[in-house]
Amino acid sequence: MSQSSIPAHDADLIVPADGWDNYSWTNGDRADSARQAIEYFGQQRGEDEDEETLSIDLITNILHFLHSQQIESEQALNMARMHFEAEAAG
Repeated sequence: MSQSSIPAHDADLIVPADGWDNYSWTNGDRADSARQAIEYFGQQRGEDEDEETLSIDLITNILHFLHSQQIESEQALNMARMHFEAEAAG
């Protein structure tokens, strides 16, 4: 699914995650938890960069972590993309 075919962000959309039947967890909550992680990451680095740069750097560091744990990063990224698309589409 291309980015252009994904519906606009719906912060109030509730889509239970696979294996986790929390019917109060919205896409807005998901986005907010990511924002908090990105803010924390920026604080740890001691840099005040834009959210896009911090997001890319955090994803890069997660890839380093996966590599260090011998976890297949491409598989993890594909699964994350599938989860995102399902949650975004509702």
